Amino acid sequence: MSKETIQGLINEIIDSRLKGEEFYSEICTVDSVDETTSTCDVTTILNDLELFDVKLNVSEASGVGVVNFPAKGSNVLVSYINKNKAFVSMLSDIDKTVLTTSGGSVITIDDKISIKNGAADFKDLLNSLIDQIELITVPTAFGPSGPPINAAAIAAIQTQFNNLLA
Repeated sequence: MSKETIQGLINEIIDSRLKGEEFYSEICTVDSVDETTSTCDVTTILNDLELFDVKLNVSEASGVGVVNFPAKGSNVLVSYINKNKAFVSMLSDIDKTVLTTSGGSVITIDDKISIKNGAADFKDLLNSLIDQIELITVPTAFGPSGPPINAAAIAAIQTQFNNLLA
């Protein structure tokens, strides 16, 4: 089969799939964001049209994947799959990102970072570890030692972790 024949077949397949529909994108302003449905409502900048329930992720049902939630009032690039379906393909400002694995692990990034799975929460584990470090006593010939002499530094580290993690 020649290169021209193969290209012709590819073009026929594409033409039959498109059925005259034009794929394009346009810049919009975010009016609202719905985190439960992973959608947003936007207004097109060019002609002030309101678009509702624009998808932020591929999967509607599974909840697995990465979702970037745009900031209200920010600009997004909305791309059209067909005349009835659109999705956000680029964002100018992100309020929150959620990564969810099929195993149930979730990483959330907004003002703080949260790392969780079905069995553990990273912040809780870290705080438990620091609490136990602060309680360390060491047996000596004269009885147990006192609290660590660097207890204030350990507490400061714990505060820094709490400021970072949700």
